[in-house]
Amino acid sequence: SLLLLMILPIITRIFGPSVFGEVGLAQSIGFIYLIILEFGFTVSATKRIAIDGNIMTNRILAGQIFSFKLYLLPLVFAMTYILCLIHPIFIEKPYLIFISTFDVIFQSFIPSWYFKGKENFKLIATTKIFYRSLSFFAVFILVKSPDDSWIYLSLIAFSSLFIALTQILVMIKEIGKIRFCNW
Repeated sequence: SLLLLMILPIITRIFGPSVFGEVGLAQSIGFIYLIILEFGFTVSATKRIAIDGNIMTNRILAGQIFSFKLYLLPLVFAMTYILCLIHPIFIEKPYLIFISTFDVIFQSFIPSWYFKGKENFKLIATTKIFYRSLSFFAVFILVKSPDDSWIYLSLIAFSSLFIALTQILVMIKEIGKIRFCNW
């Protein structure tokens, strides 16, 4: 997050106020989606992981959380599609909201709640710093004009994807294969 704050003035200068505002709008709507997808799991799941160290219980909890998030995805995509039909910015540039939506989906699958419950803050910090730093430097190299807003958003989304994949793989290594729920 600190790296993104450091790059903000540079991105603002490259994009200009209009494109920067469009990117900010897409990201703001994405953060609303994130609130929907998180559904309070950050607090409740962290507490359950911290209280119960049983691997089987943690595996079941992870399966329930990831299943619930998967069940919410059609709602998020439906809202994104509707926005692309009714909002003038997203009618013209639907890629802004779609890339931001994927970024938020990737962020919602980052199992930081598991590692917070296990008090493994080092893993959370190192994965986030590593992948966000890579995207930070890639922005410097690849983003040169206002037409590159999709590149900027994609780099952030890919960093979220790699953070999620790395942390999920570490979690699976600790608790075993996650089974999704059929409700």
